[in-house]
Amino acid sequence: TASSNGGGIYQEGGELTLKDSVVEGNTAIDGGGLESYGSDSSLKLISTVVKANNAGGAGGGIMVGNKATIIKSWIIKNVSSYEGGGIDTHDKEDVSLSIYSSV
Repeated sequence: TASSNGGGIYQEGGELTLKDSVVEGNTAIDGGGLESYGSDSSLKLISTVVKANNAGGAGGGIMVGNKATIIKSWIIKNVSSYEGGGIDTHDKEDVSLSIYSSV
């Protein structure tokens, strides 16, 4: 749980890959499960579960600020009080989000 953003994981810049991982039961203002923030950030989820996270603002499961690739992953039962229960993109138009064989 975080008092601001990224309840389970907060990434600011750089590359982050989660493989065969579980991000579950976290709470934050934005990005309840995890937040990937910054113009040079890159997030990759492979066979990962993001489940039952809660955001008081946006991005119950994941908040993406720049680039995210999601492969064979499950983003389920996340809750947001504002927008993007599963995934939110920081209200940006230039976010790159690629999702393959995921739920």
